[in-house]
Amino acid sequence: MGTWTDIDDRRRAEERHARDARLLANVRDCIIVTDASGIVTYWNDAATNTYGWTAEEMCGQPLVNRFPPEARATVASLMRHIAEGADWHGEFEDYHKDGSRIWIDARVSRISNPSGQAIGIIGISHDITARKRAEAERDRTTARLRLQIDRMPLAYLLFDRDLRLVDWNAAAERIFGYTREEALAMPAPLKELLPPSAWAEGEEVLT
Repeated sequence: MGTWTDIDDRRRAEERHARDARLLANVRDCIIVTDASGIVTYWNDAATNTYGWTAEEMCGQPLVNRFPPEARATVASLMRHIAEGADWHGEFEDYHKDGSRIWIDARVSRISNPSGQAIGIIGISHDITARKRAEAERDRTTARLRLQIDRMPLAYLLFDRDLRLVDWNAAAERIFGYTREEALAMPAPLKELLPPSAWAEGEEVLT
């Protein structure tokens, strides 16, 4: 006597699960999933590349453990709000396993069962450290340039495509007699700064 059980549905479900796991593992964005209590249940390869911890190290552990002690209360509070349904998106400075600081752009939301009860949290993020460093360098360069412009003895006038003033330095204030605020508010600065005989030539030079 023998018995047979149809396991096609189970095998198909297992195959779908394995396929989905392979797809998530190869996604470039970091994907981190926790259960409702904050225990990590999924950690893909991109998360390992970005944060330094492997899936073996993180799965089964509280997510807050990867943060330094002084940041854990804040992270835990944020996770509670998300579990209550408050999705979160933002950029913030995060931590790598080696102790270095990295910048992250993240979207975090709760996972609910069919009845609407929170059963977990999913976070999708990517590393924006290079962009943040470039922005910081741009801001430092702009600040140095601004200092040089403000200190230069020559008038500095910057026009947009519509020939409206968008910048005006201290030397321009001394030479033309208008404050920066007055100059930037001029609807037609060339007509305010040049005699009528020079309007056409001024427009030609600037355009």
